[in-house]
Amino acid sequence: MAQFRPWLVCCCVLAGLLCVLTLVCVCVFSLLDQGSCASGSYGRAAVSADSRLCSEIGKNMLLQGGSAVDGAIAALLCTSVVNPQSMGIGGGSIVTVRERNGKVKVFNFRETVPQSYKRNLLDDCPTTFSFSTGSQWIGVPGELRGYELLHKLYGKLSWDKLFEPTVKLARDGIPLPDYLAQFIKSPLVRHYVERSSLCDIFCNKNRTVLKKETL
Repeated sequence: MAQFRPWLVCCCVLAGLLCVLTLVCVCVFSLLDQGSCASGSYGRAAVSADSRLCSEIGKNMLLQGGSAVDGAIAALLCTSVVNPQSMGIGGGSIVTVRERNGKVKVFNFRETVPQSYKRNLLDDCPTTFSFSTGSQWIGVPGELRGYELLHKLYGKLSWDKLFEPTVKLARDGIPLPDYLAQFIKSPLVRHYVERSSLCDIFCNKNRTVLKKETL
């Protein structure tokens, strides 16, 4: 019969507790690093976006008598300026709309390519993160055409009114958002930004803009 060894049991228990404590610390610091959003109660209108600025722009459209689609379009246009690494008018989207009668419709405005294009093109994607160049990776944007159709079907405000807040942001400039700053600070992205026409937007005195500088 094997001899009972209390010290071995204690070591195993302590090792297990240490692993659990390490995991908890990692999770807590990860959550803290993501930042936090203030909670709020809204009696008349609310729009959820990935930045407070764009949420406010979308909400203001609702307060001016706009539809939910008006608010969404305005917030998305704002996001294309505030967080261009996430989306933009040079891409496409898939939109789900729930109508007042409960009917749900899905609109596909993804980028398009000629019908004769290579159907298994994605098989040529690199297995590691890198920027792929070449005309075969270019699609015809569908974002604005999609917004236009949604506005014709569900919009209440004028088409140009949805663009006005974002046009003002682009002209006046905004403080570089934290997440975008982290993104363009990465060596791979920074290398391409500083050596392309993107530098006209994201650079200041031939260097990549830094956190809190004006974009």
